[in-house]
Amino acid sequence: MVRINWTFQSKNDLKEIAEYISKDSKLYAKRQILTIRNRTHILKTQSYTGRIVSKNRIDILTIHHSARNLKQRNIE
Repeated sequence: MVRINWTFQSKNDLKEIAEYISKDSKLYAKRQILTIRNRTHILKTQSYTGRIVSKNRIDILTIHHSARNLKQRNIE
C-alpha cells in the first residue's frame, strides 16, 4: 500500500477550508475535513486511479474547494 504525503500547501488548504466553513458551522467544517481526509483513503487502496508517479508515495499537492477563488491564489 502506498503512503499519502500531505504537502505544506495541502495542509494549509485544509486549514483554510475549515476556517472558511467554520464561520457558518464548526460541525460542518469538521465533517468536510473528515470527508476530504477519508476520500484520500481511496488513493491508498486504489493507487492506480490517478497518474502513476511513484510506487511508494502519493503527494497531495493542493486541495480545491468550490467555494474558494483560485484567481486570488494565483492558481490556474
